[in-house]
Amino acid sequence: MAKQKVRDTTFKNYKRAVEHRIIPALGKMKLDEIKVGHGQEFV
Repeated sequence: MAKQKVRDTTFKNYKRAVEHRIIPALGKMKLDEIKVGHGQEFV
């Protein structure tokens, strides 16, 4: 794992966002399949 450049609490908040928001919404897609419309819909 790379050295963290953010505080522990910031990292935990990022991790929580990824696990609870981003992965459920986009996690089954491959990166090259994600288009602008997917990002706009997500936001």
